[in-house]
Amino acid sequence: RSTDQVDQRKASLAPASPHEPIVVDEDACRQIFYAHGLDDLTDDQQAALGSLASQRDRLFDEIERVIVGRCLSSEAEYLNANRDGRGFSLGMDARRAVWAAHVRLVALLAEHRRARWCDIVRMAAERLAVDAEFVPYRAVVVDEGQDFTPAMLRLARQLAGGKGHLTVFVDPDQDIYDSGFRWTRDVFDGKNVTVRWLNRNYRNSAPIAALAASLLGDAIDTRERPPKGIEEALRPGPLPTLIAAADATEEINVTCEMIADEVKKRPANQVAIICPTREGLEPFDRRLRLLGIPTERSVDTRRLCLTEESVKLVTVHSAKGLDFPTIFVVRLTEEAFRHVAGEQSRPSRRQLYVALTRASDRLVLSTVQGKHCRLLEALDPALMEVVGSRAREFLNLRGLSN
Repeated sequence: RSTDQVDQRKASLAPASPHEPIVVDEDACRQIFYAHGLDDLTDDQQAALGSLASQRDRLFDEIERVIVGRCLSSEAEYLNANRDGRGFSLGMDARRAVWAAHVRLVALLAEHRRARWCDIVRMAAERLAVDAEFVPYRAVVVDEGQDFTPAMLRLARQLAGGKGHLTVFVDPDQDIYDSGFRWTRDVFDGKNVTVRWLNRNYRNSAPIAALAASLLGDAIDTRERPPKGIEEALRPGPLPTLIAAADATEEINVTCEMIADEVKKRPANQVAIICPTREGLEPFDRRLRLLGIPTERSVDTRRLCLTEESVKLVTVHSAKGLDFPTIFVVRLTEEAFRHVAGEQSRPSRRQLYVALTRASDRLVLSTVQGKHCRLLEALDPALMEVVGSRAREFLNLRGLSN
């Protein structure tokens, strides 16, 4: 059951009755872990964790993505696990301490009747394994396979049984959750499984595709990708634009004025604003409404009415899978990416890549110069037009001039 159905317990961290339903609430699970996750660990175990003891978000992610996401069932399996792609190393003592924290977290979530989405995947797999009445599917197709953890892929394999065929479509450049698709060799034995890599860009114009490709650099894990490169679209289009503003007010005003001009040329529902955070969308929403431009804001794409003539305002995560002729990617500041582990990490680059590639014809980026996200410095300035009162400062930062 979702938290929408159990509002009275949504914010509570008190232990629940064993008769209450399990509530899927990722935020509450994190809060419970941050408050009590290390209570049972010894001083030596906490010392072995080092900085992870204070950076509990990273510790929580290690447990969720490696231990639960890879279906590891014992400390020995975790000690021998390949943590490739995690971005930091852990010695054996640290891993033992992480496993102890995992055991503590499992007990806490059971006590509070809370679950993460990764727990639901595990529960489904366990239920499926003992369901004598289940008839496997003859074929199972997985889209957006790069967002699947190994545990999710194993569940998909279970659904196909021993004789059914599993087909997985993958675009590794859009792995914004850093789910670890590179671990597929540990999941599949190759029997009755087809993995299709999406290497051709049909969505973007050539200038947008080129700018997005300049961002990725080494953010692509190529070890399991076929040797051929990405074939980009050849469709022409205008150069992407970057607004380098002096402050947030200028960023909002210039962006919304450009949107006002854009909706004179095309229906409003062909224009969208993408922001890293929900909060960042609010001032743009208010300004557009003052200009008499209808808007629709949602973090859940299933609730968007894409045919209604209004400018759509979405977050990077909720924009995934959508595309619009014109996209404005706003609030590209260092603060907006603070929730990502390392502002220039592979996941954050792929998040920005996904945002850029939602645009099929016209792309506009905006930031506040001096507070800008450093990922913007990875973009090739020759592939975009820089405007705004701080355009020269941004170009000088790159060793260029107007």
